[in-house]
Amino acid sequence: MKKKTNYDLIAPFYDSISSFVYSNNLRKAQISQLKLVKDNSSILIAGGGTGWILEVISALNLKNIRIMYVEYSAKMIEISKARKFNFSEIQFIQSDIEFYQGELIFDVIITAFLFDNFKETKAISVFTNLDQQLKIGGLWFHTDFTLDHGGGWWKKSMIRLMYLFFKISSALDHSDFIEMTPSFINFKYVLIHKQLYFSKFISGAIFKKTCTQHI
Repeated sequence: MKKKTNYDLIAPFYDSISSFVYSNNLRKAQISQLKLVKDNSSILIAGGGTGWILEVISALNLKNIRIMYVEYSAKMIEISKARKFNFSEIQFIQSDIEFYQGELIFDVIITAFLFDNFKETKAISVFTNLDQQLKIGGLWFHTDFTLDHGGGWWKKSMIRLMYLFFKISSALDHSDFIEMTPSFINFKYVLIHKQLYFSKFISGAIFKKTCTQHI
C-alpha cells in the first residue's frame, strides 16, 4: 500500500521553507481574512499545519471562540499544541480531513493550501465533506495558489518544483494542480472578498455559503 502524504519529516522546517520561498505572503493572505471572524464563532481549521494561525486568531481577543484543528501530521499537531493561544475551547484531531465528521456545524472553515495535497477526485470529496460542516451563511476562508491573472509560465514552473519537493519529502503521489473556485461556484458559494499576493500567484478568498443545494 502506498504511503499517505505526511509532513512529519519537514514539520520543524516547514515555516522556514515557506518564508524563504514566498517571504511573508502565505501568512499575509491568511491573516487578511481573519478580520471577518466575530465573537462566539466556531472555527474548523482543516489541515492546520504548524498552527501559527492559532496565535494570530488568539491575538484578536475575540470572545467565546471555539476551534477544531484537524491535521493528518502528528508532528504538525505537536508543534501547534506548543503555540501560545487562549480560546474558550480548542480540540486537536489527527485525522484525514476527508473522513473527519465532528458534532459541530461551524461558522467558519479555514483551508490554506489544503487541496494541493489531493488528486481531483479526493479534492472534491474533501470539499463536499467540509461543505456539510459549514452553516448556511457561514464563511469559508480559502487560501491557495492560482494560475489565473497572467504569468502562467513561471507559476507553472513554481508549482512543478513545489510538487517535486513534496513528492520527495512527504510522499505526495501526484502533480496535478487543481483550481477549487469552480467547486465553490457549483456549491452556490458567493465570493465576498479576494486579495492577491506574490505577483498574483497567491489568492486569499472568502466565500459565503448560501444554501445546502449544489449542482
